[in-house]
Amino acid sequence: MRVRFSIWLIVLCGLALIGQTLILAQSWQSSPFGRNPIEDAQVYWEWSGRIAAGDLVGVTPFLSAPLYPYFLGLLRWLGLGMAGIFAIQALLHTATLVLVADCGRRRFGAPAGLTAAALYLLLSGPAYFSGRLLGVSLQLFLVALLLWQCLILADKTNLLRLSLLGLVLGLSVLANPAMLLAVPVLVAWLAWGQPRERDLLGGLTTLAVALLVIAPATRHNWRASGEFIPVSAHSGVTFFHGNAPGATGTYHPIAGVSQSRLQQNQDAYSLAADATGVESWRRTSSYFLERGFSYLAENPGAALQLELRKFWWYLSGRDYGDIYVPALEKREDFGSRLHLAPLPLAWLIPLGWLGLVLLMRRRGAREALPEFLLIALPTLVVLLFWYSPRYRLPLAPVVAVLAAHALVSSLRLQRKRLASPLLAGVAAVLLLGEIGAGSLNRATDFDDADEVQGQFLFSVGSVLRTSGPPHQALPFLVRAIEAGYRNSDSLYSLAQAQMRQANKLYNSEDLARTLEGVELYRKAVPSLRSTVAMDPKLAEAWENLGIVLFWLAEEKDTTEETAQAYRVEALAALNRALDLEIEEGDLNGAARIQERLDKF
Repeated sequence: MRVRFSIWLIVLCGLALIGQTLILAQSWQSSPFGRNPIEDAQVYWEWSGRIAAGDLVGVTPFLSAPLYPYFLGLLRWLGLGMAGIFAIQALLHTATLVLVADCGRRRFGAPAGLTAAALYLLLSGPAYFSGRLLGVSLQLFLVALLLWQCLILADKTNLLRLSLLGLVLGLSVLANPAMLLAVPVLVAWLAWGQPRERDLLGGLTTLAVALLVIAPATRHNWRASGEFIPVSAHSGVTFFHGNAPGATGTYHPIAGVSQSRLQQNQDAYSLAADATGVESWRRTSSYFLERGFSYLAENPGAALQLELRKFWWYLSGRDYGDIYVPALEKREDFGSRLHLAPLPLAWLIPLGWLGLVLLMRRRGAREALPEFLLIALPTLVVLLFWYSPRYRLPLAPVVAVLAAHALVSSLRLQRKRLASPLLAGVAAVLLLGEIGAGSLNRATDFDDADEVQGQFLFSVGSVLRTSGPPHQALPFLVRAIEAGYRNSDSLYSLAQAQMRQANKLYNSEDLARTLEGVELYRKAVPSLRSTVAMDPKLAEAWENLGIVLFWLAEEKDTTEETAQAYRVEALAALNRALDLEIEEGDLNGAARIQERLDKF
């Protein structure tokens, strides 16, 4: 049976590598996001570049989990580029599948192990995020490795295995600070809670190694800020994003705080300092934490409703994405191969809980504690903070193992054991209920990908505008605005793409293309006018409006009356841009605009 298990596992690993190769190749060649990291991914890419260059200590404490950017920094220091990093993440994905299979085999037998590996292979989240510069692949590998380390202790407990458990536990905390809660629980489980034997020295060994692994992050934070911050200092801000007036269970912007990760934490720091009179990263976190708890305490009815929404997101969410939206990428040509991993994690969650119940009935609650803990922590993160596919995804390795156990037990795949008809019925109801939840969500617009289509199209167009030919960006930006994503960002991005493409066409030697460029310049004018109407303090948009209008006024097919109106409006726009640059103290910008005014 062990030989068969190994052969089938090799087949599944081969399928995983083939699938990853196909998905990553399409993403690299065709997807706007394949080579162009955005938001959190952009932060990690720039951060890892500084680490690779030898800048190991930042000017602020860690404001997110630090292990992944240092992992990227190591790979970049070794000479790997973005494609090489994605290849490493594909290997991590495959290694996680192997660990999932062996965890299932050790707990429930070979059929359950192979079923767990097959389920993990089909899961959409792990397959997708291996091609993005986010810490998901590393987190999932460490979760699977942590469970595996806990399970092999049942075979033999020695100092080496206990130390390795502490090492993996410490790395898991650095990859996901929420895992800090697992440290005392697992140490207590080792020291006092195991049914077979109790090992106080073993628990202390694991604790000591875990703390040694975490210690460099704590030391970094002290050197950067002079404050005791064990891992990261962003929990309070993240909490308020999900527990503030207007919160709906997913990411909710904070008034006065940028949505961009590049600026968000500094805005939060300044806001807290102004409100409290104390400049401190710990105080920033506690300030927003207090605001969030105050809102929940003062609005118990709204708080209960909010928690129920988060729980429903946790159980049924499959289309929403706070950065990337794989469900919408599948509809575009550059994401069609994502159909190779079609299984939503939401379908497995109830089966995973059923498998946990079966495990606890069979082995007892104490022995099942590792699985319970690794399911409970991501659940707690979603309920405490807010739902993000990335916050829930650490469930995947453990849920795949437990869901496989529930399926194998229900379908009588184990020899000499007959499945209970009741158990099979419960499993079927849970699975059909999850499938039906998707239809319910679409019918009520709760988790409808179309609701975020405008923002998704804008992200695509914005990346293409800065990284590729502008004509590729234009249709996505137009579609974004038509889909309802109409704001100063989308309108100004459209105007910039129109101006870039107009300049390219106008400077060609083909008369028809030149005329097309002139027409595109004219189309940029209403986009710029709408931009400054929505954001009257955007000096760059005022400046570009003035430049385009002055240029159009000189075109030979522009009537004198229209040309004069253009000049008047252009003069007003450039003077407005000049005033804004002076207000901001940007003397270089002011000098540049004054030079344009003198020229015109």
